Formats: sequence, C-alpha cells, structure tokens
Amino acid sequence: MKPENMTILTVDDTPANIRLLTHHLEKQGYRVITAEDGFEGFKAAIQYHPDIILLDIMMPGTDGYEVCELLKAEEQTRDIPVMFLTAKADVEDKVRGFELGAVDYITKPFNLVEISTRVQNQLRMIHFQQQNDRLKKIFYHIHPALPLKQAGHLLVQQMKNQKSSKTMMPVIEAWLSMADSFSTETEPVNIKYWIDDVVEIVQGGVSGLVGFNVEVEQKGECVDAYPGLLHLALLNVFMNAYEAMNSKGFIHISREVCKMPDQLAKQLEVEISESYYRIDINDKGIADGRAVFNLQNPYEITDMDFKEFTLRLAAVHQIMLAHGGALDILNDDKKGQFHTFLYLPV
Repeated sequence: MKPENMTILTVDDTPANIRLLTHHLEKQGYRVITAEDGFEGFKAAIQYHPDIILLDIMMPGTDGYEVCELLKAEEQTRDIPVMFLTAKADVEDKVRGFELGAVDYITKPFNLVEISTRVQNQLRMIHFQQQNDRLKKIFYHIHPALPLKQAGHLLVQQMKNQKSSKTMMPVIEAWLSMADSFSTETEPVNIKYWIDDVVEIVQGGVSGLVGFNVEVEQKGECVDAYPGLLHLALLNVFMNAYEAMNSKGFIHISREVCKMPDQLAKQLEVEISESYYRIDINDKGIADGRAVFNLQNPYEITDMDFKEFTLRLAAVHQIMLAHGGALDILNDDKKGQFHTFLYLPV
C-alpha cells in the first residue's frame, strides 16, 4: 500500500481547512481531491471514487450526514470509508455518524498528525481486506482448466525420469489434486489491477533491491480470464524475473495491443485472434532456465539448477494456452535484456 496510489477526498465549506488538510496530506504522498459543499463532494466521490473521504458535517445546503446517506445509498460509493471531521462533539452526533456508516469521527480543532495517522490506519485495514478478498477469489479460481491437470501429469513423469529432487514432488502433486475440482467460468479481469497486486506480493515476500517500473495505464483494460490462473501466471513470471535480477536493478512491465507473431502462432498451433494484449516483462537478469525453455517441449528440464524457472514457465505456458493466448520469450544478448511476453486475446 503506497500513499501515491491512494486518493483522499476532503469535503469542507471552510477553504482554510481544505488548504491545511490538502497541504499536509499531499506531503505524505497522497493524491487529494477537494469539494467545498456537500453535493459537490458527493459528485466528486462518484467521479473519482476516492479511497477514503474526510467529510465535514455542518455545511450549508446538503450537510455531511445527508452526504453520507447519499454515498451509502449508491452501489459504486457505499464501500468508500467515510471519516467525519467536524466541530459537532456531542455523543449523540457521534452515534448518529457511526449509525450512518462512518468508520471514524474526529472533532475540531483537529491535529494534523492524528488525522494522517487515522487515515493511514483506515487505509491499511481497507488494503488488508481487499487483499483478503482477492486471495479468496484467487484460491476459488486457481484451477479452472483441465489442461493444467495434463500439465501436472507430464511434469510428474518428467521429474521421475530425471530423478528430480523429492522436495518438488509434493508441489506438483498438490497441483494435481487442485486440478481435480475446477471451475470453467471466466470473468473480466483488470490487467493493471492484477499486475499491481502481484508486484506488491513479490516485493513484500522477498528481500533485495529490485524495483518494478509498471508502464500500464492506471485504469488498464479488462480481459476475459480465469482470475486465479492469470494471477498465478503473472506471479510465476515476475518471480522468475525477480530472481534472475540477482536482487538489484529494475524490471520494466509494459503492455501494447498487437498481433501474435506468425512464427509463434505456427509453433503453438493455436487459433489466432485479430489482436492481443501483449504484456512485456523486461529485465536484465542473469542467464537462467528461461534461456533454454522450449515451447515444443515445455516440461523438459535441461538444467536442474534452474528447475524452478522451467517449472514456472511450464505452468505459465499452459495457463496462456487455456486463455487462448501464448507465452513467448526473447533473450536480447546485444542489449543485455530478457523479455517474457504474455499474449491475451482482446
């Protein structure tokens, strides 16, 4: 959770209060949107969908209580947390505020440090809840395609043939057991949203100085996908890139709409769509199992030192095929860059 990714809406009919709050919160890194009356604040919430709203109560026209009622009545704004920031300090006023659905109630004169701390705490709780909701969805959708079961059997056979480390077998067997129960429903998935989520998971779960430079529009586009599988594919690719970077440097992630290269389509023997979203994961990592990954035989582990790289790519390969897309890799020795491309039908 980074402040620069968070938007705060402040609604107050006193310009001095707005200026003070805006200056302080922007110093913390937040994006701040302001409104000087209740109804304008309601319209701003509809338009910008902020992460949290700081709402005064005593305003001419539509007061804060009415604004809160309007927000909670609208499906697109009812889940936005509202913090009342007001001079009304009576217990009855606070009780009414909480009954209307506010998450906090701060009385004036306020302390800026206290406000920013409370805002941060609320945003952190929201963030954890959103992560929890996403993980539930991911686990629910983690095994929606039969090809993954087939891939699991092939991986098990490959590893037995090569007398691989026993520590990897439980992972593959778990994969197979999950593939026994599956859902075949796809749904619209926001590319930018999923990329940001996986980047945060990778950066939070490993140590090092590797950074991610995401050049994808803030709103991004939606593709019809198996949410859990797409999340898993991104996680595998990002982990490969992260580990290949030897704990330092930047990984660049971008996307464009393009056609699938004819050679790749012919190699995979897939039905071609007119256009694809191509997600490009570009790093300057060390040589690893990706460099010898073979799309014709994706389950072949030619170097046991890089078996994790190969297994991840084998999983991604099957996931992309299940989506009607493709995985492709490019080792650009001249520029010292390694590209992993994910193609998803538009």
